[in-house]
Amino acid sequence: MSTLRQRLFETYDVHYLRGNMFAGEKLTQQDYRRRIREYEAQFGETVSRFPSLSEVADVGCGTGFLVYWLASTRNAQHKITGVDLSDAQLQVARQYVPEFVQLVHKDALTFLRENPARFGGIFCTDVLEHIDDEDAMLELLEASKAALVSGGYFVCRVPNMANLVSPQLRYIDLTHKRGFTSLSLLQLLECSGFSECKIVDRRAADFGQAVRMGVERLLHGVVYRICGVGNERHFSRTLVGVGRAE
Repeated sequence: MSTLRQRLFETYDVHYLRGNMFAGEKLTQQDYRRRIREYEAQFGETVSRFPSLSEVADVGCGTGFLVYWLASTRNAQHKITGVDLSDAQLQVARQYVPEFVQLVHKDALTFLRENPARFGGIFCTDVLEHIDDEDAMLELLEASKAALVSGGYFVCRVPNMANLVSPQLRYIDLTHKRGFTSLSLLQLLECSGFSECKIVDRRAADFGQAVRMGVERLLHGVVYRICGVGNERHFSRTLVGVGRAE
């Protein structure tokens, strides 16, 4: 890892707060509670398909928003583990995530290889864009597949380069290496050996978000048809891809 990337990851908790425009200089319990409806709208239906009573891992859990949501809504159905290489971000997570959630300070690839056929679901949100090269990205997905039980699901979220403001998301962070479209994300999931691969449409968490998303889809649809790319259907700022392990 280059000196710059090492320093960037060492101070990533500061960059994360700045980039996500939180009101204060530190996260609060209220910040975590606000995310529950958002994550439920985005991932709730997918989680309902995970094998019951299975373990769930969030690799690259960061400050723990997703595991906080899982702990708040799914703690009876699943044992939950969060994994991240940034100790600074895990320290933030430990202030707010319930104690029964296991938080592991470890490289994601190492963790996955140490836990074959263990999880009913693996989340990998806002991670793949940070990985140094394509082969390393393939290794991570193949290790995720091997760490799933039969019938388990891999769920990832990545920047969507089909969105008109996607360059802002792509270049907002010096650790970002790539972006995706719906087709390239499906291509990656299929090459990694997953079955039933699909892009999950984002659902609105409230009425205001539903209106904004409707306008966003309409605007992008018009622009793409004018440009002769009428077959694109996924325009949200991020994409959620899902694959199943046989």
